[in-house]
Amino acid sequence: MITPIRFNGAAQRARHTERTGGLAAGPGLAQAARGPAGAPPSTLAPLQPVNSLATLVAIQSIEERKAARRRATRRGALILDGLDALKLAILEGRGGQGELTRIAHGIGSTREETGDSGLDMLVDAIELRAKVEMAKRGR
Repeated sequence: MITPIRFNGAAQRARHTERTGGLAAGPGLAQAARGPAGAPPSTLAPLQPVNSLATLVAIQSIEERKAARRRATRRGALILDGLDALKLAILEGRGGQGELTRIAHGIGSTREETGDSGLDMLVDAIELRAKVEMAKRGR
């Protein structure tokens, strides 16, 4: 035989809170609405419209900086991958001409500043290392 589940007071209040969206009427809520010492609720200032153009420009500039960081990170990673492939080609006794072409293509692409000095310096160091390797191979 199945015994019915009986809810205690806490469970009933939790179910009631779920049904009412978290708002439970009670003396605490009414007192909070009146404010301190039974004063009437304060009036709220009307909402002011947000300057939508300024907001959109701000959001766009944040997104542009994020995109620039992603592109710089991807560019640095591609050049590093090319340098790793070149190292493996040299160790295997191949000339590594394809890898040098890939590195040259990575360096030759247009680069933009990200606004993050640490990231820009890191990409500069990666590019310098790639240029040194290319110079050693006569490219």
